[in-house]
Amino acid sequence: MVLKNAILILGYNNTRINDVRKIREKATHYLEAVTVLCKKSPTEDDKKAADYVIDVGLENTDKNITLIINAIKEYSLNIIGLLPFSDPGTQLGAGLSKELKLKGSDDNKVVAALDKYTFRQSEKNAISLPQGYRRIHSEKIISLEQLEKLHQAHQGNLFLKPSKEGNSRGCIDLRTQSNINDAWREVEKYVADGVVAEELVINADEYSWDHVNGYSWVTEKKTTMNEYRAEIQQIVPAPLSQEAETMLKNAGQFMGDISGYNGGACHNEIFYLKNSNEVLGVEPNLRPAGMRIWDLASLAFDDFDPWKEWLYWVSGKSKVNHTHSLKQSYYAGIRMIQSNKTGALKSIHLTDARKYSTHEVECVEVVWTKKQGDLINHTLKDNSDFVGYLIARAKDHEHLSNFLEQRSKDLLAEIEIA
Repeated sequence: MVLKNAILILGYNNTRINDVRKIREKATHYLEAVTVLCKKSPTEDDKKAADYVIDVGLENTDKNITLIINAIKEYSLNIIGLLPFSDPGTQLGAGLSKELKLKGSDDNKVVAALDKYTFRQSEKNAISLPQGYRRIHSEKIISLEQLEKLHQAHQGNLFLKPSKEGNSRGCIDLRTQSNINDAWREVEKYVADGVVAEELVINADEYSWDHVNGYSWVTEKKTTMNEYRAEIQQIVPAPLSQEAETMLKNAGQFMGDISGYNGGACHNEIFYLKNSNEVLGVEPNLRPAGMRIWDLASLAFDDFDPWKEWLYWVSGKSKVNHTHSLKQSYYAGIRMIQSNKTGALKSIHLTDARKYSTHEVECVEVVWTKKQGDLINHTLKDNSDFVGYLIARAKDHEHLSNFLEQRSKDLLAEIEIA
C-alpha cells in the first residue's frame, strides 16, 4: 500500500481558519502532501479546511500521541512534517516530533513557549544575555494580598496576565484600574493555571522578531492604550538603526533558544527602550505571527513566501540550517479597524480596496471580520473585538503609517451600527 504524504496542523489560534486553508493549498503545491488538522471538537468549517481532521486535545500526553498515531495509520498517511499552529499545539508538536523522528521544538524547553512563568524562570537562569537585554521582574500571584503588596511596591505599574497562552482576555494593565479588587476578580479564574504579575514597562516601543527557516525580520507593532492593550497595527519591516535592529534580533533569537525553537517558526515579542538602549523580552511564541504578518512579509520582501519556508523546514526539504538574507522593496502594514461605538452591526457597505490607494500608498486589501447582526464593542478586550482591517504597502514608512491610521478611520463610514 502506498501511503499519502501528509502534514499535521496542530490547532489554530482564534479565527485563523483561513490560514489553515492556505497551508492546505501550499502543502499540495510545494510538497504534494495532504493536511491533517488536529483539534479538540472540530467544527464543520474545520472539516472543510483540511483534508483530514482528528478530534484530539493538544496537551503533550501519551494518550493524545497514541490517538494521533492510530488515526494516521487508519487514514494510510505518512507524516512528513508537523506544524504547531496554536500555542497549546507547540507542546503536542514537541512530543510528536520526538516520537515520529521529525523536525520540531526541543521538548525539554518548549513549555517556556506556553507558560509565561516558566519562560521568566528560563530567562532568569540563563547564564548569559544578549547585549542590552534586561530581565523583567515577574511573580506568580496566588492571592489578592500578594497582589496588593506587589502593586504598592511598583507604584501601580504592573501588568497582569494568565501564565498559560490562550487567555488573553485576562490581561490587565493595572494603571487603568481604580480598584485592585476588580482586577483580581478578572484574573482570579485563571489562578489554577497560574497568573503572572510583571513590572509594567513604560515608554517602550514594541516589536517582534519573526523567524522561519533561517529568514528573520523585525516587525513594528502598536497597541491600544486601554486596560487590555489589544494590538492594532503592524508594519514589516520595522524602521530601525542597524544597532537597534541587531539588538532586537539577538534578543528574539535568545528568547527562541531558551524556549526550544530549534530554528523553526517563531514570533517573539520584545520591548525596546530607546533612552536606555535596552531590550526586554515580552513573550515567545513558537508559531507563525498572527495579524497577517507573514503575508505582510511576502508583500515587503522580494520572492519570499514564509509559508513555503515553514513547510520546507518541517519536512526536512531545506538544506543545512543557516541564516538567509531578505531583500526589501516595500514597507507593508496592517491596521485593525476599531468601532467608534458599541451596538449591533446593522450593515456593511462592501468596498474596493483599490479606491483608497494614493500615489504614495497601495491599498492591498480591506477585510470586514464582522457580519450583520454581530454585537460590536468599542472597548477592546482582544483582536476579536475589531470590526475589520486593511492592508497596504508603500516605499516610505511614514507615508504608510499615516495612511493606515487615517484610512482605518475613513472606513468606519462604510458600516452602520445601531
